Amino acid sequence: MKITGNWLNLCVSDLTQSEDFYSKIGFEIKKNEEMLDKMLGVQTADGHIIMLIEQQQFKKAANVNDTTNNGALVSVSVSTSDEVDELLALVDDTNGKVLQRGTKLEGFYGGLFSDPDGNRFNIIAM
Repeated sequence: MKITGNWLNLCVSDLTQSEDFYSKIGFEIKKNEEMLDKMLGVQTADGHIIMLIEQQQFKKAANVNDTTNNGALVSVSVSTSDEVDELLALVDDTNGKVLQRGTKLEGFYGGLFSDPDGNRFNIIAM
């Protein structure tokens, strides 16, 4: 058997709010007309997709009742430290939350932020 692809699924409480947040920080929005009220995709420049799934749909798909405890950290990369700072500034200007300003740690420049639902992201200049 060969694994042929992968993507992330994140639980969100408000798809409209999430679409606004992710589009403002630079993700391309991908919609499936049949699923507009349940989920949408956000895509990075290299073609990777993160699915944002409305909470009730996520509970069904993941077979979980509690969506508040998430130990995941999504990592995204940009080319320069200036782009790290730029993205964190965009997060500040929206309804996201910067958890750590751009800093150099273990040889990499990066920062941390969360989206409106508390999903955590690590951004690194590579």
